[in-house]
Amino acid sequence: MKSLAKKLENRIIVRLFAFMGIGAGISAVTAYILTRVPEYRDFLCVLNVENELMLSVSGWIFLFLPLVMFLAIPKNISTLSFPAVALIFVLFCSLIGASLSGVALVFIKADIARGLIISAGMYFGMSLTGAIFRKDMISWHCILLTALWGIILGACSCLLFPLGVVDIAVVFVTIVVYCAVTAYSGEEMLQIIAASDQTKLNQMAIRGALAVYLNFVGLAVKMLRFWQSKGKCM
Repeated sequence: MKSLAKKLENRIIVRLFAFMGIGAGISAVTAYILTRVPEYRDFLCVLNVENELMLSVSGWIFLFLPLVMFLAIPKNISTLSFPAVALIFVLFCSLIGASLSGVALVFIKADIARGLIISAGMYFGMSLTGAIFRKDMISWHCILLTALWGIILGACSCLLFPLGVVDIAVVFVTIVVYCAVTAYSGEEMLQIIAASDQTKLNQMAIRGALAVYLNFVGLAVKMLRFWQSKGKCM
């Protein structure tokens, strides 16, 4: 019985990784459009008096929209249907891409879309690995394997498309952040699976993927509070 429960859990996690790949892909497409299409780029950024890029008012709005949505997510999300959760997931992933594109374009001067695309490939690779080998997808060594997928894909990208030092750093930092948040969300994934209808695999998987994405913003808020508290102590 325990073995069957573990197999079911791994099937859900395999789908969850696939949804995470879709989510990272949505973020990548959003970031690509916002940084490549001139009309969107003009909407996101403006030039200051020193002819340097800075976020426009709309760019700052895009930067904080994920936080607004994070606070607005309904508490009873577990009762929502699969299409409703999927819509929230797509919208949130798009907002993450929009937010990161502005930060990368103005403050880092790097291409965040490439790192997001590689992260999408990393999750799809892990979903395929889990489907074939049927291992414990929440264990620490599987998280390390996820990072390994990302490093291999990132290295291949650097070899095929010569990048600057900053772009290479952004690619690998993106991979590390995605893996770290996934590891941080492991216990929450298991709680979602345990508390859900075991016959609705896709709904559990996308709820888990959404929880991981929400934790991106949640951890950012915690870091801001930490730095704020440190500032008060000084």
